[in-house]
Amino acid sequence: MFVPFQVGGVTMGAIWIAAHDRLRQFDAEDARVATALGDFAAAAYQSLSRSLVLKSIFATIREPLLLLDEKLRVQTASRSFYEAFQEKPEATEGRLLHQICDGAWNVPELLSHLEDALPKESIFENLEVKATLPLLGQRTMLLNARALRREKHAAGLVLLAIQDVTDQKSKGEDLLLKSLLSPLPNPVGRQRDRDGQESINDDLADPPNFEGIIGNGNSITEVLEQVEVVAPTDATVLILGETGTGKELVARALHNLSHRRKGSFITLNCAAIPTGLLESELFGYEKGAFTGALQQKIGRFERANHGTLFLDEVGDIPLELQPKLLRALQEKAFERLGGTRTIPIDVRLVAATNRDLRQMMRDHLFRSDLFYRLCVFPITTPPLRERPEDIPILARHFTRKYALEMGRTIDTIPAAAMKALMSWSWPGNVRELENFIERSVILTQGSSLSVPISELQPDAAEASGDASIDQMERDHIVRVLRESDGVVSVAAKRLGIPRTSLNAKMIKLGISRTDL
Repeated sequence: MFVPFQVGGVTMGAIWIAAHDRLRQFDAEDARVATALGDFAAAAYQSLSRSLVLKSIFATIREPLLLLDEKLRVQTASRSFYEAFQEKPEATEGRLLHQICDGAWNVPELLSHLEDALPKESIFENLEVKATLPLLGQRTMLLNARALRREKHAAGLVLLAIQDVTDQKSKGEDLLLKSLLSPLPNPVGRQRDRDGQESINDDLADPPNFEGIIGNGNSITEVLEQVEVVAPTDATVLILGETGTGKELVARALHNLSHRRKGSFITLNCAAIPTGLLESELFGYEKGAFTGALQQKIGRFERANHGTLFLDEVGDIPLELQPKLLRALQEKAFERLGGTRTIPIDVRLVAATNRDLRQMMRDHLFRSDLFYRLCVFPITTPPLRERPEDIPILARHFTRKYALEMGRTIDTIPAAAMKALMSWSWPGNVRELENFIERSVILTQGSSLSVPISELQPDAAEASGDASIDQMERDHIVRVLRESDGVVSVAAKRLGIPRTSLNAKMIKLGISRTDL
């Protein structure tokens, strides 16, 4: 006999019941047992389905989370919980909260709050507790809880979110001690002395720093939010932006925030490798593949296996090599130069360029199929001229950095110098600003940064407001080239950009020797 069972009015399965006694008649008691079995199967199916859904959702959440039932028994936990507290599912799931982590979570205040939250379907936020964990020692944590009510049940589930703030508390205590031992700052605005100097230590805390990316303006914050969204995935990312805007820093942040962070982060600047050698750099070669190949070489793709490969200046990859790169990305396999064995790879690709790839597609210089394969998730890094609010933070950061490296004591930046830094267009972006600050630190003899403001004076065309950005950039490059006696490598260093990029800009802007 078949006994179907339903969930929400939909038949989800059936139970097969067979009688061994052929003479026995099916009676009311049998019907009651069969109905009970059907109800039990429906409840088990519904419970298992919810459990599997919860587990699949929890596996994708980066914040440490625990899901507790009405008895405060752990139903499941997010992967980040196990990673953060170095526990295993078999030692956590199915156990009472106060039993896990060798009793580290047996905190009376926490248990009391949770027991109060369940019947009232209430929440508590930012409950600070301390626990001594077996492998991590004493940790300080902020806990947030919310009661989740199940259908037709008075008691439900509790979602417990955990934030380890031990390091933040320690740092805050250090900063508090530092503030108590330091002179009181100017209560209005930034610290300035009587000569209008601006302290490089305006903020006791470190500057806003996200995986090495410094700034808190709207445009850079938007980029960082995109990085946080795409980092946990394996999607290919294309980073677009002018030279010197921090594209490699964004690529490193993507790697460090991904599940591949324990793997290798391999970089390759496609513009820095001669065209004939780029294929062997990417894919490697076998011994004897060509004259001079005296031993096997492992390429960048193979070295980045289970990690991240960052291809900078991807727009400089020769057209004839693009199909092989596309095939490696699509099939996740390749052959070394001169080899016949197909090598499987597990690589997350991040590419970057300062060129207009769409225009290159129209000019038949870049394959459209490769472009769409790379541009799964594009991120555009903003130029420094679009984030002037970050210039003071960056200037102070670079001043501290290079003063420390050179053993200098520099406490302030003149207000006039800071104003000049913020008004400059910075065609070389953050890299140019960093090199300019390094040069200023070298020139500094006292405790106030000596900024060569004359290099930042706007040209007449720029002051009139009629010149285009290209014209402004052209005039600036011409002026720096003249001051460098026409030596491109020297001018490129002063501008904070690679020599190859400067050559490309000179061609684009029509700068020739006659202009110098």
